[in-house]
Amino acid sequence: MSRRVPPVSALILVAALLGPAGASAQTDMPPEKGGVVYSLGMPPVYKGHAGAMLAWYRPGEANDLAAYGHFGILRDIGSPVVGLAAIGLEGYIGYRSQALDGGGRALFSIPALHFTIGGDYNGPDQDFDLLLRLELPFSRGGIFGRGSQVRIDYLPTRTNTLSIGVNVPTWGRNIGETRPKRDNVKLAKPPLRRSEPEEPLPALEESIARVREGAHWIMRLAMPLLDRGGADPTEAYADEVAGLQAHLALSGPRFPRGRSFNEEIRVFHVELERAFSIAAAGEELPEGASNEYGRAAAAVARRILLDEVLFPYNRLLGQRKTNDSLDQFAAVAHQAFARWVLNESGLKEDRFRPTYFVFQELVEIVEGIRAAQRERWADSRFVWLPLQLGLRAEDHDTEAELDDIIERAVEARFTVGNHVWYVMNEEFQLEMASSVHRAEDYHVLW
Repeated sequence: MSRRVPPVSALILVAALLGPAGASAQTDMPPEKGGVVYSLGMPPVYKGHAGAMLAWYRPGEANDLAAYGHFGILRDIGSPVVGLAAIGLEGYIGYRSQALDGGGRALFSIPALHFTIGGDYNGPDQDFDLLLRLELPFSRGGIFGRGSQVRIDYLPTRTNTLSIGVNVPTWGRNIGETRPKRDNVKLAKPPLRRSEPEEPLPALEESIARVREGAHWIMRLAMPLLDRGGADPTEAYADEVAGLQAHLALSGPRFPRGRSFNEEIRVFHVELERAFSIAAAGEELPEGASNEYGRAAAAVARRILLDEVLFPYNRLLGQRKTNDSLDQFAAVAHQAFARWVLNESGLKEDRFRPTYFVFQELVEIVEGIRAAQRERWADSRFVWLPLQLGLRAEDHDTEAELDDIIERAVEARFTVGNHVWYVMNEEFQLEMASSVHRAEDYHVLW
């Protein structure tokens, strides 16, 4: 039997479904899900390269335009992974002033610095001059893919002859493919259509304002201090510490146990349940009160907020973000909450829109937290959304609850038989090198 969707319900559903969730990041599947462990191999010791150059050739008093093609080979000195030094030979041929031109070069290169010094012998002129070279990829994977780089050659002793062109490796595995093409995450910005209550509820607006204030102080207390310059930490953090102490010293009927981080979290979630209860009942409720529908809506809102907004965004910690906002995740969260309101909430039809409105406001409050964190850190890589916005203290006070939260956060189930080592950041390179040294046949870094 089909169910007719009321007009108000249809409006909420359309508002939630507008816009795609955005492109999801492509990831490799782990072996237990059918993924294949792929060996990157070692870079070759002998590296071939070829390319083309345009030159402003200035021997003596001449000013000639020239075009060359080149081919060469470099041999690494030491490990090809390190790129400490390499020696090589290169030949070039082309046209200068409509005449055939060519020559050869002897090279000493420091690949890690993209710098080369050597000698350039020009055949027709029978000149041998100093060569300085800089090779820059400008983008991951190369400017045209396959590790291609912009090459700039400068011959100061040949009256400042200058060449610019492209150089491409001619052999080797996984060239230009060992890292993602982008060094940032591009977040989608789908259009988000707001749904407002048909009639304003002053009590609901007041409750949402309290939720917003509580979220702000959860952010401040979860990550109270940022790195500050200066030799004296007491002086560097004096203003922030004074502000936090002044807030925690405040008292009031909403905080009978006094203010603390745990009390801010508790009061935030109590007020969130009250906001949903007011929306579900359509009438004012006393401070701290809630009803069955409001508590159920708040529980669903917390779950969706964690799974569709907080966890996905926090997984991007350490990555630069283009179009930094929560819109991509909010679109999915809105859709999930709208489905629950329409199909599972048991609310009366005239309470659909106010209840959905509270969830929209909650997501918008979290977006405000993101923007504030972005301003505090001055870098999108460091922004972290406090999980306490979607978790009460009683939601993570057992081992089973903690396991469930971690599995949801990393999108993987716990397995048995694992070994865990705690390694400080500054010791990672040493531990990594040690594990490679102990490897007998192959080494896997997972």
